[in-house]
Amino acid sequence: MPDTSLEPTNDLQTHYASQVAADLERVGAEISALEQQLERLRRDHALLIGVQNALGDASANGPDAPSVPKQSRPGPAAPARRTKPARKKPAPKAPPKVRPARTADKTGPTVADLVRAQLSQEPRSTVEITDALTQTHPDHPLKNTVVRSTVENLVARGQAQRTKQGRNVFYTATAASGDTDAPATAED
Repeated sequence: MPDTSLEPTNDLQTHYASQVAADLERVGAEISALEQQLERLRRDHALLIGVQNALGDASANGPDAPSVPKQSRPGPAAPARRTKPARKKPAPKAPPKVRPARTADKTGPTVADLVRAQLSQEPRSTVEITDALTQTHPDHPLKNTVVRSTVENLVARGQAQRTKQGRNVFYTATAASGDTDAPATAED
């Protein structure tokens, strides 16, 4: 009885051998094409150096001039070594500007006081409050995000009320927000 266990191995070896031979032939052709291209580039380089010398710019052919390394013998090239690109150092950051906290006593009303005054008139959106404050205080323009966070803080403290109408959000002052400074009195 013949040994059939060796036949699949021989077929596989034959397949790999033919594939390796085809790859070697292809790589050899690529090497030869690259060598021809390198030779053309060397001739062009020599021609350009001659033209540069003829133009009188001999200083450009000094030690800093780029040169083409000579290949001693054709053969398999060493695998290219992958290196990480150098990281650029970020520019030094300027220290953050420290702004003193505004208090009602020293520099006028706070943003919360201004927003609370706007809410006492009628239900308003943060965009409407921002526009009104920008018109009344053009020297201190406010961003909508600052007004929105201030109003949300007032809502969290119970000094304002939030209502939604469709996709729009409107804020109003609560009745208790005007009486927060007044002392509570009890009837006898």
